[in-house]
Amino acid sequence: MEQSIPAGAVLSRYRVVERIGAGGMGEVYKAYDTSLDRSVALKILPPELVSHEDRLQRFVLEAKAASGLSHPNIVTIHEIGSSTLESTDGEPSAPFHFIAMELVEGETLRKTIYRERRMLRPLLDYLAQAADGLAKAHAAGIIHRDLKPENIMVTEDGFAKILDFGLAKLIERNSPLSHDGDAPTAVRENTREGIVLGTLGYMSPEQVEAKPVDGRSDIFSFGCILYEAVTRKKPFTADSNVDLLHQILHDDPEPISDLSPEVPWELRRIVRRCLAKNPDKRYQSMKDLANELRDLVDDYDQLTPGSGARPLSDDSRQRKERPRSGLIAGVLLIAALLAAAAGILLYLRHHPQPPPQLLSQMSIKPLTSSGKAIRGAISPDGRYLAYVAYDRGRRALYLKQIASGSEVPVMAPSPTLRIVGLTFSRDGNYLYVTSGEAGSGVNTLSVVPTLGGAPRMLINDVDSAAALSSDETEAAFVRRISGRSEFHLVVATLEGAKERVISVRKGADFFTTEAPAWSPDGKWIAISGGSSAGGMRTTILLVSPDGKEQRDLVKGAWFETGGVAWLPDGSGLITTGLQSEGPIYQVWLFPFPDGEPRRITNDLSSYHYVSVSADGESLVTVAGDERLALWKLRDGTLTRLTAEGERNVPRGFQLLPDGSVVYQSLASGNLDIWRWTPDGNRRQLTTHPRADYEVAVSPDAEAIYFLTERNGASEFWKMDVNGAGQTFVAKLGADVQPSVSPDGRWLLFSMLSKVWRLPTAGGEREIVSEIEAFPPAYSPNGTMIAGYFRLAPLPAPMELAIMPADGGTPLRVGEIDPRAMPRRPVRWTPDGKAVAYVRIDEGVENIWGQPIEGGEPSRLTDFDGGYIGNFRWSRDGADLYVTRGAQLADMVMISNFR
Repeated sequence: MEQSIPAGAVLSRYRVVERIGAGGMGEVYKAYDTSLDRSVALKILPPELVSHEDRLQRFVLEAKAASGLSHPNIVTIHEIGSSTLESTDGEPSAPFHFIAMELVEGETLRKTIYRERRMLRPLLDYLAQAADGLAKAHAAGIIHRDLKPENIMVTEDGFAKILDFGLAKLIERNSPLSHDGDAPTAVRENTREGIVLGTLGYMSPEQVEAKPVDGRSDIFSFGCILYEAVTRKKPFTADSNVDLLHQILHDDPEPISDLSPEVPWELRRIVRRCLAKNPDKRYQSMKDLANELRDLVDDYDQLTPGSGARPLSDDSRQRKERPRSGLIAGVLLIAALLAAAAGILLYLRHHPQPPPQLLSQMSIKPLTSSGKAIRGAISPDGRYLAYVAYDRGRRALYLKQIASGSEVPVMAPSPTLRIVGLTFSRDGNYLYVTSGEAGSGVNTLSVVPTLGGAPRMLINDVDSAAALSSDETEAAFVRRISGRSEFHLVVATLEGAKERVISVRKGADFFTTEAPAWSPDGKWIAISGGSSAGGMRTTILLVSPDGKEQRDLVKGAWFETGGVAWLPDGSGLITTGLQSEGPIYQVWLFPFPDGEPRRITNDLSSYHYVSVSADGESLVTVAGDERLALWKLRDGTLTRLTAEGERNVPRGFQLLPDGSVVYQSLASGNLDIWRWTPDGNRRQLTTHPRADYEVAVSPDAEAIYFLTERNGASEFWKMDVNGAGQTFVAKLGADVQPSVSPDGRWLLFSMLSKVWRLPTAGGEREIVSEIEAFPPAYSPNGTMIAGYFRLAPLPAPMELAIMPADGGTPLRVGEIDPRAMPRRPVRWTPDGKAVAYVRIDEGVENIWGQPIEGGEPSRLTDFDGGYIGNFRWSRDGADLYVTRGAQLADMVMISNFR
């Protein structure tokens, strides 16, 4: 079908790019917002649906209410309006009614449900997200009325988003009744009060009877979607619309246990309660349902397929509710057809369809539950897990027997222990550990018997895990050369007698200090490496053991890849990584020697480090999650501003004079810039499909500077505080959140372990300090810079220091504080007399202030626990804003992933 609006035509301020969908609710176009410099989805409503003024006004009122909803799982409505078309040929047009909304890159939930290789747990996670969004809408008094798999989108980054609030009110009485999954919403209108709204097959009984509906009607429709997600079959299907309506009113769906016996009883119970005919017997709020689904997702790996199954008796399966008074007139008039339909239904029950395709057998099993694991490795035989735990400032190394769950300490908890790599010997009898003392900067490779014994030091100055050769006579590892921005890939005998450097990367090029891996055939050493020239990018590099050959495995640069592990047959490598900037790392399989990478995981956990068993059937990795809240501290009173434990709160943020917070977030499913206002509302300022992140605000609070990946490399851009006027500033990358000088002239940032500045008006960057520093911050008067500096060569630790803003020699402030967290933010106190930093005492994190004139530091907060992500004072110095909460990480085993 030819599209109604040609590409290039302009409707209001939107320039049409291409049509991306069409259906009973009209056509949907991808368009470009010429005022706000962003892509949007433009839904054009058919003229026949907006011809009745009263119905149109009802829709506009509800759509406007829906547009006020701010939730990561609800598609944002930007504008509802009408306009004539400015076409490319200059001919005028009739007015078009349109809705401009957030452009979601992804697929409908229906496609996700019927994907050939799909897993149930991610589906339930998407539905739990959707339930959260619906709970927000219900709390605002908005009922969807037309829930179906087509109205839930799943983004490429694994977020669920609900579409089309309020559109059901537009449908005319003569719209065709249909039970096709892609059909438009159906309506029967008897009186102004009696309107049947919904899509057949997903309508609630009260919708069928044209009764008033509330949020429990959406719960029934949501139950239909849940049923379909777990069985791949709609709960109500028939050969005619009348039969279908009768089923919704009187029949129970076929038991899930008959269609998918592996589904846990707990999930069957949830679905059954959603599909109760009587609204009083359903969940009474969508929030309760969302909470149950989230608990089920969190505990899913502990549920046994079909666990707790409680089969119904034949009598209970056939039990029906009494017919309701007020049954729709159409059903009563054609009782004969209902009898025929009952006969057909009886036939179908005795001649069942083939069972649906079984769910994917891939499983993710937790191996630890403390939330404290930070890295680990699986023994080749898959029997043991070696892992590092971090708890209240102390690190320890444990060995866990996977089958029994018992574990023993290998290295006792210590506040100074640092472990950067773990590698099992091929027979599993020994564990090679790269470790050192915190703050020393120097690590050694040691070997310790798996079942206990004293460690024996092998090689000094090692900065990664060791990759062992097939005969276990040599080890490959990364060594970082202090003060030279230089990385060596080294091969050495295990006794450390002979070393050879097989590859060197320096300047903008680097190796990561994650685990390298020696190929099973001994021909290649794989390692992550990349370049920060023009933006941070990594790849998987393959280097021959003699250093004579080198190649890239990855086609095109990724934002980041982590440690690597070969599959035992040499057919590919496992790694964790990102295709674009953002905090959510997933597990990937890169085929060798060629092939497209395949994502193994696709959820909201962030995965780090990988280790593969000798049979290639299982891998272990760290699954992490960060749950923070934004708090405000004034005069000793601490107030939480966002929900406790909420994902995507502003870990890195900037403040505006009116108390607004500008921050980066994944709330839209993409890394974007958002603005939070003191009334609790959130507004998305950038919507580009590439990542926008790392914000800085000008002193006059009129410009927001940010980094973006829009053109394939890190660039500085700016916009106003409402998201308008997004323009390019400079093309370069940065390691940390930038800082704007108080006079507004400079952007200060760290890159390649040096301090740089860039004119905010655009131009060439310049080096402020050659000394390694993180993260630099301007003083309130703009004359000084504070940060953690490497004032002496390794193994010297990073130290809190200040230096002149135009460059010079950094000066240490105070004594070296071994309890300071040198990878956390550094801020000046409002009076400019002290530098504030995060410090941990007895496992508790607080913010401390170190006077720049010397003297003892003082504690500025009195928290009793929690991880501190970031902090910043308001411009008047009256309020301290802090993001704090929990960082959770556990070892998990992924099986049957190939």
